Amino acid sequence: MSEIKDLKFDDKNFNKHTEYGMSLLEKSLKELGAGRSILIDKDNNIIAGNGIIEAAGQAGLENVKIVETTGNEIVAVKRTDISLNSKKGREMALADNATAAADLEWDEPAIKDELDEEIAKKWGVIFEEDMQRYQDFESGSLTDKFLIPPFSVLDTRKEGWQARKKQWNALINDNGESREGLLDSNGAISQINNGVSILDAALVEVMYKWFMPDNIDYKPAAFDCFAGDSVGGFVMSYLGANFTGTELRAEQTKLNNERVQKENLTATYYCDDGRNIGKYLKPESQDLFFSCPPYFDLEHYSDDARDASNQASYAEFLQLLDTAFTESAKLLKKNRFAIVVMSAVRDKKGYYYDIPGDITKIFEKNGCHLYNQLVLVDAIGTLALRVGNTMKNRKVGRRHQEVLVFYKPGDKGNNIQNDFKDIRESYEDAD
Repeated sequence: MSEIKDLKFDDKNFNKHTEYGMSLLEKSLKELGAGRSILIDKDNNIIAGNGIIEAAGQAGLENVKIVETTGNEIVAVKRTDISLNSKKGREMALADNATAAADLEWDEPAIKDELDEEIAKKWGVIFEEDMQRYQDFESGSLTDKFLIPPFSVLDTRKEGWQARKKQWNALINDNGESREGLLDSNGAISQINNGVSILDAALVEVMYKWFMPDNIDYKPAAFDCFAGDSVGGFVMSYLGANFTGTELRAEQTKLNNERVQKENLTATYYCDDGRNIGKYLKPESQDLFFSCPPYFDLEHYSDDARDASNQASYAEFLQLLDTAFTESAKLLKKNRFAIVVMSAVRDKKGYYYDIPGDITKIFEKNGCHLYNQLVLVDAIGTLALRVGNTMKNRKVGRRHQEVLVFYKPGDKGNNIQNDFKDIRESYEDAD
């Protein structure tokens, strides 16, 4: 029996040992005892087990039993009176695997300095540049299949996203002409698109691809009670859907219909209050709901008392959304998705209205459950210029929106795979 303090640590140990991993090792040794062996050379230098010895010392253990070996036999097999099939035995097995997995952080410079990279890779070492190439490959494969990788963060700054958006914009040619001069309370939107925000066509395309059912034998139907500009209806009808939208402003409705008719698309816009969307569609007749309603008073669209952006209070605005979304939920078929693009907006005192949270409550009470919550990252634009002023009041610059995806289950609950085939098999990219 020797003392742990007589062993010598490897100053070039390739495993740097994470703080979390060391804390797990120490906890395991204190509560369960030593489960794994170590390997030393003739001079007591530790070849394998540096982390275990370090953790053992921190755990208050002092002695180590050394068994001599020539390297040609399996030794240091420790027998315990604890049965594997007991709760304690299973916990020891779990701890051994968990600590081994958690306590791994390669010291890449040390490995490359001491060993040939091929030897390192032979034993499963994955270097950072290799991981990056793998991730790039995976990202490319996912992009080929899903347009963009289906992660919870949608980055509009990516080159591929921007390219698709430009192609759509050139085709649709909606520059917010009918809303020139509209101002937002924060001065943010007025810096772009003739002073108004325009729906991101690439976002509509991605949402259509991911959440429009494709295992059906009829032309799918999509709708929006707050249609706004022509982008949403144009993209969805261009991709093959019958689209129906309501838009309160007559000039915008006229312009939208002219655009889709020019391309012979199956889209129709009605000049009406979004709360009346049920006048134009039958209950449970629609396959996808996609909407980007007004962000309360961030933009002022008209002086019409029915306009969501013209409500005197947030409570009135929310009640208007409640009525429109409740009606929309009735029109959506079962086993279908509803998507709402929204952002929190500050009140006059600088505090946020939790509009995404309130919208979620509206859909939940109407039987549509929050299924995905995505973050849409916007380009910085003029935010870099404006944030210097906002930070005087410690308001960080908001450069993201939320994309809320709700699911309306069928009579037997979640039956998504019945109507939604594998995307690779069912979708062809628009050229």
